[in-house]
Amino acid sequence: MRINIINDEKNFRFLYIELQFPSIGIVKRFNEWTDDYYEGFKADFPTEIYYLTDKKEYWHFSLTLLGFGFKFVNQNEY
Repeated sequence: MRINIINDEKNFRFLYIELQFPSIGIVKRFNEWTDDYYEGFKADFPTEIYYLTDKKEYWHFSLTLLGFGFKFVNQNEY
């Protein structure tokens, strides 16, 4: 889920918060070579700490623990 606080595409100014959740789902795939269907499940629980900046116009901070987390992104100029 993404929440835009500043979204000024004309001047390349962005500030948004993105909430992250683990993904769990059912996988159904068709194999064209053997004409078989495969079924199963997929679960994704990423963990990361991420910080990136150019010390002037852009910074990005992300903190995720077992799939639950948030991401802040701020860009002031191009």
